Amino acid sequence: MLCARYDVSVGVAREALTHLSVLGFVVAEPQHGFKVVSVTAHDLTDLTIARCEVECAALALSIKHGDLAWESAVVATSHRLQRTPPVDSSGDWTTNMQWITAHADFHASLLAACPSKRLVAMAATMRDATEIYRLRSGELDQSRDHNREHRLLSDAVLDRDIATSTSMLRNHLEKTAELLIAHL
Repeated sequence: MLCARYDVSVGVAREALTHLSVLGFVVAEPQHGFKVVSVTAHDLTDLTIARCEVECAALALSIKHGDLAWESAVVATSHRLQRTPPVDSSGDWTTNMQWITAHADFHASLLAACPSKRLVAMAATMRDATEIYRLRSGELDQSRDHNREHRLLSDAVLDRDIATSTSMLRNHLEKTAELLIAHL
């Protein structure tokens, strides 16, 4: 079915699924193939703990090593995120896919000056894994002021305040996990 949908060979599909399995997005079941991972509160809690540690470490290094070009990218992605509505304009309160992209780009920009590419790659993988939960949760919490959280985080990062920035990032990630767990 995947081969037909994406117009690829069985070998390419198997290779992609094996890679997704290594990243933790799918599970290989002997004699049955692959299936998307199950979403559980325990897994999201574990993922959030790891994500907080990795992203906060990468953010601290990024702030320490960032230059003007990095700051400019943080400003640009923050601006785009602030101007992108989190919900689709259709009125049914579904998440706007452009917001998901802007959100991922913003968080990636925060870590972009980190000299450890392994930390950055691990953070990106965990951010993608969290997105599986967000997409399965249905809608974003409309009472949460995402723009304010991201704006304050961006300001702390641009002020080069490592302690405040990492604390805000940790709180932001933990709050997101709490809200996603409530949807499970």
